[in-house]
Amino acid sequence: MIARIWKGAVRTHSADAYAEYMQNTGITGYASTPGNRGVWMLRRDVGDNTEFLMFTLWDSLDSIKAFAGEEYETAVFYPEDDRFLVERDRTSTHYLVVTHVSPVQSQQIADPGQIVRAHVLSFNAYDLDGLLARFSAEATWVTGTDHFRGTAELAKLFASAFSELSPKLTITSMVVDGDHVACELSEQFIVDGVAHVGQIAAFYEIQSGRIIAAKIYRQGSADV
Repeated sequence: MIARIWKGAVRTHSADAYAEYMQNTGITGYASTPGNRGVWMLRRDVGDNTEFLMFTLWDSLDSIKAFAGEEYETAVFYPEDDRFLVERDRTSTHYLVVTHVSPVQSQQIADPGQIVRAHVLSFNAYDLDGLLARFSAEATWVTGTDHFRGTAELAKLFASAFSELSPKLTITSMVVDGDHVACELSEQFIVDGVAHVGQIAAFYEIQSGRIIAAKIYRQGSADV
């Protein structure tokens, strides 16, 4: 097992916003990569800044490369990082884990909210394989009056959206109630070369770590 460590800092007044931003970007990216064994986000105030340390565990270098690329020591950054970070490591440090002791726990399924965040991250990356991996084989997707069921129909739906609209989603709020997740999202998309922004309400049902049903509503309409 290998530990990967990265450190950066933001102004303290931005620390809570950055932590939430990291939940939807870095933490979701770590946790949704096969071979990841755990993610810890640590923070402390230092003067006018708040320092963040990301500590992750991985099965192997190959699993780290699946997240970071072949130049795996290079740190991974996201679109809004320049707005937040006042200090940052440009590389991540890696250690071979010699000893790892943890309490015996029953097997746990990923948090439903984290599953939806991973779904949105894959959607924004136009990662069709990663996106479909978030769904059960017979998952249903309802968009207005349109109904889609199963991997093949979902693949066609998302591939068409990627090629025609170049969409990007941002989670603005989320409520998790057991296996059900409700989200408000901001949607950016392009029609005839013109950029548009709309609001979406999305309702997901999670079972055994996969999305089994989703209903999507667009602002002002039942259609998406």
